[in-house]
Amino acid sequence: MTIKFDGFDEAIIGITANSDTIVYDGNRILQLLSEQNDFSAEEALEFMEFNIIGLYAGEYTPVIVWLDDPEGVLAYVATLTED
Repeated sequence: MTIKFDGFDEAIIGITANSDTIVYDGNRILQLLSEQNDFSAEEALEFMEFNIIGLYAGEYTPVIVWLDDPEGVLAYVATLTED
């Protein structure tokens, strides 16, 4: 079973290896929200935070990744693995 966000096929960048969960580029979703709804960058982010990022539809809820800050991602992951 897979779950897709309607209207954001152009933001799909892959699927997870173990569950076929769809993976989206968060920056591309923001861009599409702005284009499709004539939102400012701030409006698009607010809409995305409230209506997309906060969504949980079970174990197949799509994954959103942010590809623009690899150092920030590594720093965050390091905090998760610290004892």
